[in-house]
Amino acid sequence: MEFAVEAQKLIYEVASNDVSTIGQGVLCLRQERCYVLRLRLHGRDFDFGNTPEAAVSYTRCIGEMRSILLQRKVANPVADRAIFRTLQAAVDSQFAQLRQDNLKSQNANSKKAGICLARSLRQLRSAITKLPPSARAKLNSQVTALLGRSEFDTEVFIDVIDTIATVLPALSPRRNAEKALKIVHPAPDLMRDRRSPMIDWWETMPATIRREIERTLSNEKPSASVAAWLDRLVVLLNREAGQSAPQYSAKRQFISLVASLWRDMGLRVGLSYKFDLIDPEGVDGGRGGLVKSRFQRYCDAALRAFKDTYRVSARQVGNAKKAAVTP
Repeated sequence: MEFAVEAQKLIYEVASNDVSTIGQGVLCLRQERCYVLRLRLHGRDFDFGNTPEAAVSYTRCIGEMRSILLQRKVANPVADRAIFRTLQAAVDSQFAQLRQDNLKSQNANSKKAGICLARSLRQLRSAITKLPPSARAKLNSQVTALLGRSEFDTEVFIDVIDTIATVLPALSPRRNAEKALKIVHPAPDLMRDRRSPMIDWWETMPATIRREIERTLSNEKPSASVAAWLDRLVVLLNREAGQSAPQYSAKRQFISLVASLWRDMGLRVGLSYKFDLIDPEGVDGGRGGLVKSRFQRYCDAALRAFKDTYRVSARQVGNAKKAAVTP
């Protein structure tokens, strides 16, 4: 059957050794995980592993999904298309989970970089304010010229940090100037060969945070002193670091897509409750009488086809229903 042939293109051919799990079910070589992230792979890009055990489980799950749809009087061609798209979404949710885990790791590193940068900028500001007025005036004249020359961006940030590191050795008293320089370059002797860690921390932060800070500083009047500029930059770093966009789970996106497919077929997305059952098999959340609905069993079967043990909860079905009626 054409549907079965196409559906078999949804999953990896499992390697016999050195494998790791993406999400909870799809397997790939460990050295291939980086390419999954880089190439933005999806379920349709892989072949189904035709081992006997996998084939039996896969066929059983598809049969359960088909039975649920046919019981609701869905025509065979429509059911085939819905099942195929659901299986694609089930595999894609596992790749999405891998990407989300990787993003969390990147965000953790980015947050750490922002904290380190803000701390170093505060220390640099404190060290600069301890210089005499004549030394600060020389530094201010060099830096403010850069800040007023063009809109603030990463290149201007790098130029400012490099300019501070270049001017400081010529200032006096030498001891105070060297303390400030060591904040910019912990190893001043290697200054020609290595750039300041401040620049690395700046570039490690998410591009969205950098762009927002750059936009804000570009729209403001340039600071009149290095200390004022450092103060403002620390304030913006702390403000942007405290804001984060909501991250919806990969399974929530999967459930939302399947709910949309069901509504397109004229089916109801909801829960099932049986009054004559006190503790039935499949009770969700321990509430007597509440059983797995057809929608939940359909989603679970699609995930189980790829060895994903995740089970759709009553709360998630409720959220899918609310999303449908939200204007």
